[in-house]
Amino acid sequence: MFPIVIQMIMDKDKSKNLMSRIREGDKEAHRKFYDIYRDNIFKALYFMTQSFYIANEILYRVFEKILYGNFDILDNLNRFVWKMTKDSVSEYAGDYRKTLTQHKEKEAAATIDISEQGKAFDEVMWRLGQKDREIILMHMLFDYTFQEIADDIGFSVSKVEKRYYKAIKMFKEKL
Repeated sequence: MFPIVIQMIMDKDKSKNLMSRIREGDKEAHRKFYDIYRDNIFKALYFMTQSFYIANEILYRVFEKILYGNFDILDNLNRFVWKMTKDSVSEYAGDYRKTLTQHKEKEAAATIDISEQGKAFDEVMWRLGQKDREIILMHMLFDYTFQEIADDIGFSVSKVEKRYYKAIKMFKEKL
């Protein structure tokens, strides 16, 4: 369903330049930022919420916060985007607990054509624990190093690496 190998790689100078242009109101910079990050943010949201509809709804909130918010960006744009994505899920869950049930009902009624490989990928992702899913998402979609992941979630680097490679092994066995 989702190719897992997409990486968001922007060097610091390019990302700072892009965000400066966005802050100045450059519409082309807005489009470029959206094109670069849309798919990976959606994938992360989907795996955090387990809902296509909720992920879609939160996606627009994430971009609104990033593009129009008043805050300083971290040195690493990918880390900043990950934090904004994660925070948006928490805010959504806190603000709209009742609507989660409604979205799940809509999704159950919808039919989405998913390849066998996509189904197998989803199955492995759901078997992983929350922290393991975060490790996979942070490393593969948001280009975090193992050290950055360890710092962010409070594990040792070796524990992050072991959990990452164990999850990759599960993917290889299933796919």
